[in-house]
Amino acid sequence: MYYCDVAVIGGGASALAAAVECARGGAFVYILERLNRVGKKLLVTGNGRCNLSNDKATPESYIGETALISPVLAEFGNVKSFFASMGLYTRTDNEGRVYPMSNAASAVLDALRLECARLGAAELCDFDAVGINKGEAFVITAADGRKVQAKQIIFAAGGKAAPKLGTDGSAFRLLNPYGISITPLVPALSPLKCSASELRALKGLRAAAAVRAYRGGKLLAEIRGEVQFADNALSGICVFDTAAYSPDELSLDLMPEHSTDEVFDILNNIAACRSNASTEDAFTGLFHKRVAQCLIRMVSKMPLTAPCGDLSPEMLRELAATIKDWRFSVGDGDWEKAQVTRGGIAASELSHKLELKKLPGAYACGEAVDVLGPCGGYNLHWAWASGRMAGSSALNGLR
Repeated sequence: MYYCDVAVIGGGASALAAAVECARGGAFVYILERLNRVGKKLLVTGNGRCNLSNDKATPESYIGETALISPVLAEFGNVKSFFASMGLYTRTDNEGRVYPMSNAASAVLDALRLECARLGAAELCDFDAVGINKGEAFVITAADGRKVQAKQIIFAAGGKAAPKLGTDGSAFRLLNPYGISITPLVPALSPLKCSASELRALKGLRAAAAVRAYRGGKLLAEIRGEVQFADNALSGICVFDTAAYSPDELSLDLMPEHSTDEVFDILNNIAACRSNASTEDAFTGLFHKRVAQCLIRMVSKMPLTAPCGDLSPEMLRELAATIKDWRFSVGDGDWEKAQVTRGGIAASELSHKLELKKLPGAYACGEAVDVLGPCGGYNLHWAWASGRMAGSSALNGLR
């Protein structure tokens, strides 16, 4: 049996922030990680550069209960100061995205692990927790029979995204005996599967667009950005940010600054200017050549060798409508490629200090909680802030 003041279940971003906060208050902490080392998912964030926060983060940036998010960000939202206190300094780009000065995700993990080591917080790796028992203290049991007794616990086991990095959603079973409500888990910040035949011709291309997400014909969200056409999928940050809504259809507006009538006038003018040129080169001034060719083939059914003058007003009208509302049927996101999870412990199960109401002395944070931000450092911002709140609350529980 291992004994500690606080046991943190999980070894990711929020878990490490919680461990630091607890240990700074004098608590002896065990970090219980199911993999052979902590922070594996953290190392791949931001394409290995770790976009660890965003200066524009506010409670309204997130999908989730604002009453739960607001006190967390108000008290622990100064992420740059938190990392500076561990010797890690940052830079901020024009979009508010915060990166370590070294541009290396490993520096973020190093800072956290070095601080934990300095404070005496210990790691127990290959610890696959299979049960939590609550008596006078908590006892967490691992699959290999090891047990940890703790006065307070923090559930920071993540969601279901990127299962190869340790978060496959199975940890939520630990909360089942206590009747804690878990909202449905959905892959978020993920490409969306799409089998449209035109993707083959567009693979690898990007196009600026306003992306509208629909489900059952109902508009759920509209996000502008760059769409990436991938093999059997639509990708890009703007698509990632729609994935959490589980859309069944995406609409791409390739000219969101213009009305359909304005787009028609532009197409008509170009067709007149290039009446003797082939349709293959008709609209290269508006879109990438392959995108333009794909649109023309879809609408006109003409060979690309035909002259632009053969494009009738009716064809140009239909082409304008397609440019403004190019529809794709899409499937679910991909858990293997998803960056984070939508869903998790329901806000109604938590106090504003992130304590589980049905399991006093237990706290939750990070991706395990039903809070989701967009791409750009928002989810790590929540991880650090909520981890520290959970750690601070656990300390108060000890006292």
